[in-house]
Amino acid sequence: MRSEKINLAYPGGGFAELRGFDGIEHDAIDAWRWALGNAQSIAFQSRAGRPLRFYYRIRFPFLDARLTVRLEGRAVLELRPAYPDHCFDGHFDFTPTSGAVVLEFESIPTAQPHGDPRALCFVLEHLVAVPDPLWNPAAYWDVREFAREGVAPYCTHPFERMRVTAEGKVYSCCFQKSAPLGDLTEDTVEQAWASPAMQAVRRGVADGGIPAPCQGGPCPYSRRNDLAPALLATPRAWPRFLDVDLPNTHCNIGGARPSEAAPACIMCDRSRFDYVFEQDRLSEVLPKIRPLLPHLHRLHVQGTAEPFWKDAIFDVLDGLEYDPRKHPCLVSTYTNGTVFTPDRQKMFFDRCGRVDVTFSLDAATQTTYSAIRRLPAFERVLGNIRAFARQRDPRRHAFRIAHNINLLNISEVVPMVHMGADLGIDEMEFSTTEGVEGICISRDSRDEFRRAQDSIQNESLKLGLKAIFLREFAC
Repeated sequence: MRSEKINLAYPGGGFAELRGFDGIEHDAIDAWRWALGNAQSIAFQSRAGRPLRFYYRIRFPFLDARLTVRLEGRAVLELRPAYPDHCFDGHFDFTPTSGAVVLEFESIPTAQPHGDPRALCFVLEHLVAVPDPLWNPAAYWDVREFAREGVAPYCTHPFERMRVTAEGKVYSCCFQKSAPLGDLTEDTVEQAWASPAMQAVRRGVADGGIPAPCQGGPCPYSRRNDLAPALLATPRAWPRFLDVDLPNTHCNIGGARPSEAAPACIMCDRSRFDYVFEQDRLSEVLPKIRPLLPHLHRLHVQGTAEPFWKDAIFDVLDGLEYDPRKHPCLVSTYTNGTVFTPDRQKMFFDRCGRVDVTFSLDAATQTTYSAIRRLPAFERVLGNIRAFARQRDPRRHAFRIAHNINLLNISEVVPMVHMGADLGIDEMEFSTTEGVEGICISRDSRDEFRRAQDSIQNESLKLGLKAIFLREFAC
């Protein structure tokens, strides 16, 4: 069996030994290893008793493959593709009892690559191990060797992602607040993807800098000082990830124009007196982006809006002529959960093949929920979350809860974790409120926020619940 050693990316060195994988291959921004034959392994040294979390992305080119991943003889992951080119993206946890860690891959191959006598089962696109569930971009080790070699750009959004607003403005990320990088009311989708402004952002990221359109906003990379140039940074011919923003007038909390009588959520940008509301031009824009659908891995519908109010998300799917039989991409969205009733959930499941839904909650009690959301709807939302958990097919329907932490709800972070575990969610997202006077992190409160993050992390570990921090709880 082929054996290969790769240096580990974390300080202190060492190596991982791979068996049964073909050598690393890459295109402009990705890398992968072919799993040839019916047995592969990855071995490395760790610390006995130290919990590890493995993040993976595994693709099956053919339908009839099977894969079981074992650690110390125990199956920690079992995958079976539902359609050709099915890609699984997830994680599993493991605490080694000794210093020697060996991941064993038992597979049922299905086809032979041209010119190779060994059969192909799967493609290992991503495998990262971190020493605890708190995601840290400085990975413990990465089988692609990106962390050590700097092959990929530090941010891949400009190279594989497109965000389109309700007015047809094009960006590569929701953090970009400056002039648009393209305009679909004037350009084709091909022209917008290759626009001079989009190319300038890509060059800036490839050079290891923060491009001008990405500055001045909440981008997490803007707070780091360890960004490096990329060896390979060429955009894909088509984006793999598409974000479609609903009009920012479309939310049931505050309505089309929030006011004192009908306010928006306390942290919502729509609450600002100088907020600029959009013109809805989606009926004009959506036909222009239909050519992207066959190339997408994920379609995300959201914006500063509620996608299930007046069934807006279904209008977007209709405008795109989305058909899950032709377009097996994942459909994802965020919802405040107030109008995402069991009947609408069933409509969503029936309309889409695979879905990923995040319920934005921000509280563990009705009192705190009302202070933030301005609605007495806490129990209604919990009921809708429970209904989602009952109705969903876990193989096709993922869901999580997101909490935006500030001084109004920081005392409830531990109950939030327990509530998430009780509801049976796949994971929890935590972020911090920004731009709202009096409730955000400050020099006076930063220690309280750090303690809150530690509490979330510790309680999540106890309960076996994945907690993701979109932004660190620090100034």
